[in-house]
Formats: sequence, structure tokens, C-alpha cells
Amino acid sequence: MGNIFNSFKKKNNQPIFNSTLFEPLNGDPYSSINLYNNIDFIEINETIIELKKRLDIFESNINILEENTQENIQLLSKDIYHINSKLNIKPPVVI
Repeated sequence: MGNIFNSFKKKNNQPIFNSTLFEPLNGDPYSSINLYNNIDFIEINETIIELKKRLDIFESNINILEENTQENIQLLSKDIYHINSKLNIKPPVVI
């Protein structure tokens, strides 16, 4: 007995298929799988592009906030040092 699947293959072990099954129908505008999928992919791609733009803006804002915070902390430290020096307050000594 032979294998049933061997009867569906050519001599060089490539499967036999009907190429017309992969061609779109003529009347239906959505019969072409490429057209149908392209509409979905275009919408998804536009959404991804918009999200990337928003993410870049958020990242830029976070970087600006970080720089401003570091600068404010440094200025605050200088102000505290200046006030302590004017009032002759020395930092506590740890024993």
C-alpha cells in the first residue's frame, strides 16, 4: 500500500495545486486579499506612526523635566549653602 499523500505530489516531491484558487474573483472589490489587507495595514501603520510621534513628544518632555529638576535641585542646594554661610550655621558633626 502506498501513502495517500504521495499521490498528490509530482515526481520531484512538489505539491500539485490549482493556481486558479489563489487568483481573485472578478466582481467583488474585496475579493483581492491584497486590497482588503492593505486597507487594514494602512490604518494600522497610520496609528503606529501617530503613536510614535506622541511617544517622541513624551520622551522629549520627560528629558526637559529631568534637566529642569536637576538644575532646580542644584540651585536649591546653592541657596541653602548661601543661607547657612550668612547665618554662620555649620552642618552637624556626626560622631
